[in-house]
Formats: sequence, C-alpha cells, structure tokens
Amino acid sequence: MQAAFLIYGMNHIQISIEAKEEQQEILISELAEFDAIGFEQTTSHLLSYFEEENFRSYEITKLLKDYIFHFTTLPKQNWNAVWESNFEPVVVDDFCAIRAEFHKPIQNVQHEIIITPKMSFGTGHHATTYMMIQQMRNINFIDKKVFDFGTGTGILAILATKLGAASITAIDNDEWSIKNAEENFRSYEITKLLKDYVFHFTTLPKQNWNAVWESNFEPVVVDDFCAIRAEFHKPIQNVQHEIIITPKMSFGTGHHATTYMMIQQMRNISFIDKKVFDFGTGTGILAILATKLGAASVTAIDNDEWSIKNAEENFEKNNVHSICLYQSSTVSEKNFDIILANINRSVLEQYSSTLVNLLSSQGVLLVSGLLKEDEPFIVELFDELTLYNSQQNQNWISLLFTTK
Repeated sequence: MQAAFLIYGMNHIQISIEAKEEQQEILISELAEFDAIGFEQTTSHLLSYFEEENFRSYEITKLLKDYIFHFTTLPKQNWNAVWESNFEPVVVDDFCAIRAEFHKPIQNVQHEIIITPKMSFGTGHHATTYMMIQQMRNINFIDKKVFDFGTGTGILAILATKLGAASITAIDNDEWSIKNAEENFRSYEITKLLKDYVFHFTTLPKQNWNAVWESNFEPVVVDDFCAIRAEFHKPIQNVQHEIIITPKMSFGTGHHATTYMMIQQMRNISFIDKKVFDFGTGTGILAILATKLGAASVTAIDNDEWSIKNAEENFEKNNVHSICLYQSSTVSEKNFDIILANINRSVLEQYSSTLVNLLSSQGVLLVSGLLKEDEPFIVELFDELTLYNSQQNQNWISLLFTTK
C-alpha cells in the first residue's frame, strides 16, 4: 500500500518495521498522527516515511517500543519518479489491466485502465485492490449510482464507468490522491475520445507553453479588412482595422480558418448601432472587431476562465471598455441584433434553441467551428432561420443566418 510523497526537496527518514499485515493498518493510523507522508506495505514489513525536519524521533521510538524497527536517512530525490520507474502493469485475470502511458497496450482483456503512476493507493498491485476488481466483475453496474469511498488513484471509479454506471461520486481525504485521480480521469476521457484513432502519449518536460506560443505567433491579415498582431510586431499597413492581442492559448487568434472566415463574413454585416452577443469569445477579437465596426453594445461570454482573462487583457490593449464580459454559458438578455458563435457542432446543437430565442426579430446569426459535412445538420438545426450565406475555407465552413 502506498500514500503520497508531497515534498521531495529535502531528506527523508524511512522506518522499516517488522509487523504482520493486521498490525500494519493500526500502525499506519498511529504514525499518520506524527506527520508520516508515505507508507509501503509488504507481508512482513511496514515502511513509513517522514520529512527529516519534522521527524519526532523520541515520540516515534516510544510508540514502536514493542516492534523491531530501524531508521534510514534517504537523500533528496523525486520519489514519484522512483515509483514510476518501478511501476509494472497489473493484469486481473482476463477482465482488467492497469498500466501506465509508457507501457504497451495489454491484449486479451475486457477493460484497460491507463494511469499516471504515483504514490496514491490503488494501482492494482496490492491484494486488496486486486480483489476489489475481481469482485466488481460479478456486480451489475449498468445504470447504477456508485460511491467510491477513498478513491486513491481513481481506478475503481474508472472501472465502474467502463462497466456502465449511470453516475459515480468519488472522494478521498488526501489532496495528492485527488490530484492523481483527476489526472487519471482525464486520461480515461481522452483515451475514450480517441478510441477510433491510432495515438500515443508523450511526456514533455515542464515549460512555459504561452512563451513558446508567443515566440511562434505571426500576425494574421484578413484581406485588406483586418489585421491581428501582437504588441511586439510592427503595425500592419493598408488594412481598415488592426487588433492587438496578447497571444495566449485561448481560441480565436485569427490563424484558424474558422476565425478567419468569421472576420471575412463580419465585413458584410452592418454593425452600426447594433446590439451584439459574442458566444464563446475566446481571445475576444470578434467582440473587439464588432466594437470597431460601430456596435452600440457588445456582450461577450466564455465558460473558460483563461479565455476570460485573456479577453480582458485584449480589450484593454485595444481601448475598448464598453464590452460586457462574463464567465458563463448563457445570458439573461434578449433581442440581440447580431450573434457571433465561433464554437463547434456539439455546442451549437446544445444551445441552438437558446441562440434563436436571443435574436431580435430582424437578427443575424453568424456561426463557424464547423466542417463542410456539418452543413446539412446545422441548416436543419436552425430551420427557424434562413441561410443567407455559406463560406468555405479548406474543409471548414462559416454560415450566416437571418431571421425569417
């Protein structure tokens, strides 16, 4: 059994204690009171770990007076890296396999779980987790409501999902376990999404991805109508409108064909004195352009906190202070003359009726984030509106609707 090592920038004390398995559980609860930061269990020994600077030698020695034990000082190292290097896949009969991203896929099992191996409990190596998985094989999880009490790595919650549970609630009182479980849940969702593709994971060293992104950011010029650049670029000549942004990883810098087409389509819409709603604002450039084109008011929303912060920066850089910006998925206002929605098919499907209801009687809806093959579906989805213009760039499209 393992628990988390939260800090590895200092020396640690390891205590090796001779103890039977049933004694080990009691010792774990007692040693936890002395700020133990990790445990390992074997059939005959309990290994307990402490930060050297917080090690209470006298009190712990007194607690362990009836056991054979010894102390070892361990040098600074990344314990999770050590743990990962020794992590081997676990195969539970032909039912379930647990492996790390760096292992090859396990063949001939019904379910495979990919985890980031850390020192949270529940990797499948311990007999108790192994048996939990074996027992789960004989339980009907389809459409059931499940509670995973002490989720650890989260593998039992993931397996319950794979077995058809309708809902799962997973808890743990250990912060490190929660973080590890969240990683594993994300890995599961990504693996599920990519099930029809050939893919592999690669672990990259830590770096400032926004700095990398900024260093590769090039200006975007949409015909002679609009240019988008960063502050460190020279001003763009011979365009009607220039937008300055702080290039970050938010969507909507103009490089993607969908944003490019949105800007092209906006050129042919009259924004003067219009009430505008930017649904999924990203970097905020469409809201900024709407303001530059004479909109009377602009409301911009996004459900991503990072996008909201980036949009705020970009509004400031372009001296547009009248835009109402919210972190949200919808708004309470109505009667928008123009709605801009550069998102994707699934979000448009989810919010189609909402967007139609938000339009004024002579409103315009401009959408993108769609593939050419999506066009018939989207046209039918917005059958209350009239398709006024369709534009294509590569395999992407932008559709302009008007009210009937």
